[in-house]
Amino acid sequence: MARNLKLEVILNAVDRATRPLRSIDRASQGASQAMRENRDRLKQLQATQKDVSSFRTLTRQSTGTTTALREQQERIRRLSQQMQSNQGDTAALAAERKKAIAQARRLTQRYDEERQQLQRLRTTLKNNGVSTEHLSRDQRRLTREIQQANTAVDEQRQRLKRLAEQ
Repeated sequence: MARNLKLEVILNAVDRATRPLRSIDRASQGASQAMRENRDRLKQLQATQKDVSSFRTLTRQSTGTTTALREQQERIRRLSQQMQSNQGDTAALAAERKKAIAQARRLTQRYDEERQQLQRLRTTLKNNGVSTEHLSRDQRRLTREIQQANTAVDEQRQRLKRLAEQ
Protein backbone atom coordinates (compact mmCIF):
# COMPACT_ATOMS: atom_id res chain seq x y z
CA MET A 1 0.00 0.00 0.00
CA ALA A 2 2.84 2.39 0.82
CA ARG A 3 4.30 1.55 -2.54
CA ASN A 4 1.01 2.45 -4.30
CA LEU A 5 0.80 5.66 -2.33
CA LYS A 6 4.37 6.54 -3.25
CA LEU A 7 3.64 5.80 -6.94
CA GLU A 8 0.48 7.92 -6.79
CA VAL A 9 2.39 10.83 -5.24
CA ILE A 10 5.05 10.60 -7.95
CA LEU A 11 2.45 10.46 -10.75
CA ASN A 12 0.60 13.45 -9.29
CA ALA A 13 3.87 15.39 -9.14
CA VAL A 14 4.68 14.47 -12.76
CA ASP A 15 1.16 15.44 -13.80
CA ARG A 16 1.46 18.84 -12.07
CA ALA A 17 4.88 19.41 -13.61
CA THR A 18 3.83 18.50 -17.15
CA ARG A 19 0.40 20.19 -17.14
CA PRO A 20 1.83 23.59 -18.16
CA LEU A 21 3.88 21.91 -20.89
CA ARG A 22 0.78 20.14 -22.28
CA SER A 23 -1.08 23.44 -22.17
CA ILE A 24 1.73 25.16 -24.08
CA ASP A 25 1.80 22.28 -26.57
CA ARG A 26 -1.97 22.55 -27.22
CA ALA A 27 -1.72 26.32 -27.62
CA SER A 28 1.23 25.90 -29.95
CA GLN A 29 -0.66 23.39 -32.10
CA GLY A 30 -3.67 25.71 -32.26
CA ALA A 31 -1.52 28.67 -33.21
CA SER A 32 0.30 26.61 -35.84
CA GLN A 33 -2.99 25.50 -37.35
CA ALA A 34 -4.32 29.08 -37.38
CA MET A 35 -1.12 30.26 -39.03
CA ARG A 36 -1.37 27.55 -41.73
CA GLU A 37 -4.98 28.56 -42.41
CA ASN A 38 -4.04 32.23 -42.61
CA ARG A 39 -1.15 31.48 -44.97
CA ASP A 40 -3.42 29.36 -47.18
CA ARG A 41 -5.97 32.18 -47.26
CA LEU A 42 -3.22 34.65 -48.09
CA LYS A 43 -2.04 32.47 -51.01
CA GLN A 44 -5.60 32.23 -52.29
CA LEU A 45 -6.07 36.00 -52.07
CA GLN A 46 -2.76 36.64 -53.84
CA ALA A 47 -3.70 34.19 -56.61
CA THR A 48 -7.03 35.97 -57.03
CA GLN A 49 -5.28 39.34 -57.16
CA LYS A 50 -2.95 37.95 -59.83
CA ASP A 51 -6.02 36.77 -61.79
CA VAL A 52 -7.47 40.30 -61.57
CA SER A 53 -4.23 41.71 -62.95
CA SER A 54 -4.20 39.09 -65.73
CA PHE A 55 -7.81 39.90 -66.57
CA ARG A 56 -7.02 43.60 -66.89
CA THR A 57 -3.96 42.93 -69.05
CA LEU A 58 -5.78 40.47 -71.28
CA THR A 59 -8.73 42.86 -71.66
CA ARG A 60 -6.36 45.59 -72.92
CA GLN A 61 -4.62 43.10 -75.19
CA SER A 62 -7.94 41.89 -76.58
CA THR A 63 -9.00 45.48 -77.28
CA GLY A 64 -5.77 45.96 -79.24
CA THR A 65 -6.40 42.76 -81.18
CA THR A 66 -9.94 43.90 -81.98
CA THR A 67 -8.64 47.23 -83.28
CA ALA A 68 -5.97 45.51 -85.38
CA LEU A 69 -8.55 43.09 -86.79
CA ARG A 70 -10.91 45.92 -87.77
CA GLU A 71 -8.02 47.76 -89.46
CA GLN A 72 -7.03 44.60 -91.31
CA GLN A 73 -10.62 44.04 -92.46
CA GLU A 74 -10.78 47.63 -93.71
CA ARG A 75 -7.49 47.09 -95.57
CA ILE A 76 -8.92 43.96 -97.23
CA ARG A 77 -12.03 45.91 -98.22
CA ARG A 78 -9.92 48.72 -99.77
CA LEU A 79 -7.71 46.27 -101.63
CA SER A 80 -10.78 44.45 -102.96
CA GLN A 81 -12.25 47.74 -104.18
CA GLN A 82 -8.99 48.66 -105.88
CA MET A 83 -8.89 45.27 -107.60
CA GLN A 84 -12.50 45.63 -108.79
CA SER A 85 -11.91 49.09 -110.20
CA ASN A 86 -8.64 47.97 -111.86
CA GLN A 87 -6.59 50.61 -110.04
CA GLY A 88 -2.96 49.59 -110.15
CA ASP A 89 -1.24 46.23 -110.64
CA THR A 90 -3.92 43.61 -109.98
CA ALA A 91 -1.37 40.84 -109.42
CA ALA A 92 0.39 42.88 -106.75
CA LEU A 93 -2.95 43.88 -105.25
CA ALA A 94 -4.08 40.24 -105.21
CA ALA A 95 -0.88 39.18 -103.44
CA GLU A 96 -1.22 41.99 -100.92
CA ARG A 97 -4.90 41.12 -100.37
CA LYS A 98 -3.99 37.47 -99.84
CA LYS A 99 -1.45 38.48 -97.18
CA ALA A 100 -4.00 40.76 -95.53
CA ILE A 101 -6.56 37.91 -95.44
CA ALA A 102 -3.98 35.58 -93.84
CA GLN A 103 -3.17 38.25 -91.25
CA ALA A 104 -6.89 38.78 -90.56
CA ARG A 105 -7.28 35.02 -89.97
CA ARG A 106 -4.39 35.05 -87.49
CA LEU A 107 -5.87 38.04 -85.71
CA THR A 108 -9.30 36.36 -85.61
CA GLN A 109 -7.74 33.24 -84.09
CA ARG A 110 -5.85 35.30 -81.52
CA TYR A 111 -9.02 37.25 -80.71
CA ASP A 112 -10.95 34.00 -80.17
CA GLU A 113 -8.20 32.62 -77.91
CA GLU A 114 -8.15 35.84 -75.88
CA ARG A 115 -11.94 35.77 -75.50
CA GLN A 116 -11.76 32.16 -74.24
CA GLN A 117 -9.02 33.07 -71.77
CA LEU A 118 -11.03 36.06 -70.59
CA GLN A 119 -14.08 33.86 -70.05
CA ARG A 120 -12.03 31.36 -68.01
CA LEU A 121 -10.60 34.20 -65.91
CA ARG A 122 -14.06 35.75 -65.50
CA THR A 123 -15.38 32.40 -64.20
CA THR A 124 -12.41 31.92 -61.85
CA LEU A 125 -12.80 35.44 -60.50
CA LYS A 126 -16.53 35.00 -60.02
CA ASN A 127 -15.90 31.76 -58.10
CA ASN A 128 -13.54 33.73 -55.84
CA GLY A 129 -16.08 36.48 -55.18
CA VAL A 130 -14.75 39.05 -57.65
CA SER A 131 -17.10 40.75 -60.10
CA THR A 132 -15.53 41.79 -63.39
CA GLU A 133 -18.19 44.49 -63.59
CA HIS A 134 -16.85 46.04 -60.36
CA LEU A 135 -13.20 45.12 -60.76
CA SER A 136 -11.71 48.22 -59.14
CA ARG A 137 -13.92 47.93 -56.06
CA ASP A 138 -13.18 44.23 -55.66
CA GLN A 139 -9.47 44.77 -56.23
CA ARG A 140 -9.42 47.30 -53.38
CA ARG A 141 -11.29 44.78 -51.20
CA LEU A 142 -8.72 42.10 -52.09
CA THR A 143 -5.89 44.46 -51.16
CA ARG A 144 -7.50 45.09 -47.76
CA GLU A 145 -8.05 41.38 -47.19
CA ILE A 146 -4.44 40.62 -48.12
CA GLN A 147 -3.25 43.24 -45.64
CA GLN A 148 -5.48 41.72 -42.95
CA ALA A 149 -4.22 38.22 -43.72
CA ASN A 150 -0.61 39.42 -43.58
CA THR A 151 -1.31 41.03 -40.22
CA ALA A 152 -2.92 37.82 -38.95
CA VAL A 153 0.06 35.73 -40.12
CA ASP A 154 2.47 38.14 -38.41
CA GLU A 155 0.44 38.00 -35.20
CA GLN A 156 0.38 34.20 -35.29
CA ARG A 157 4.12 34.13 -35.92
CA GLN A 158 4.68 36.37 -32.87
CA ARG A 159 2.36 34.22 -30.78
CA LEU A 160 4.27 31.07 -31.74
CA LYS A 161 7.53 32.82 -30.94
CA ARG A 162 6.24 33.77 -27.47
CA LEU A 163 5.01 30.20 -26.89
CA ALA A 164 8.39 28.82 -27.88
CA GLU A 165 10.11 31.12 -25.41
CA GLN A 166 7.99 29.90 -22.46
